[in-house]
Amino acid sequence: MILKTLLFESVLLFAVFRSGLTDQHILESCYYHEICVEEDGIAKAMECVSKISQLDKDMVVETFSKFFPEATTVELVISDCCKDREKSIKAVTHYYDTKIKAEVTGERTLEDRKKMIEARGCLMLMVEECRTKKVMGLID
Repeated sequence: MILKTLLFESVLLFAVFRSGLTDQHILESCYYHEICVEEDGIAKAMECVSKISQLDKDMVVETFSKFFPEATTVELVISDCCKDREKSIKAVTHYYDTKIKAEVTGERTLEDRKKMIEARGCLMLMVEECRTKKVMGLID
């Protein structure tokens, strides 16, 4: 089972890099557009985030609260990130630094990791939708 999960993670990472998402600017731009600009963006993002474990949701709120102290739920975190793009980029970097440390220390179960992979895949589909719109000239 662990091997299957690791294989899936490897395939997902390969797909991300293969699709050209190594350009941080494009990634940030598309996340911002799909979540903050599109009419139902926050709702779509919440659908993706709902897939993660409660432990990870708590970590999101805790780590982002250093940048957005008023945000006490994941939905408020996302909403506040949309209001201040520069601060949100710093907050996301801080979150991933914290998340990596948690994964290294083994605080996450296999089930938690599988849920996170599902959520990331969901968010990456949103980014790919943005990239498609950019290629078609529908958005800048």
